[in-house]
Amino acid sequence: MAADAPDSPHLRAADMRCRVYVGSAGVDGSFPPEQSATLAEALRRAEVDYILENYVGVGHGWTVPDHRAYDRIGAERHWDRLLTLFNEALT
Repeated sequence: MAADAPDSPHLRAADMRCRVYVGSAGVDGSFPPEQSATLAEALRRAEVDYILENYVGVGHGWTVPDHRAYDRIGAERHWDRLLTLFNEALT
């Protein structure tokens, strides 16, 4: 989401016209804190309405019930956040 690749999503932040919610796993080698910070800065500069929330202590895949990293409390919190976003954005 914020890599060095020329097609990295953070490079298109200025084109975003929607609310953005990113829930990131606190233990996730594919989205380290440096990338999270880069993404947040790009979204802030582009004045995107966003929330970037780090789920401390959970691993990548924590919301999927049959995944080894599943975390019930974190998953419930994440789905509550998503449903709130959908409700606010779509009503």
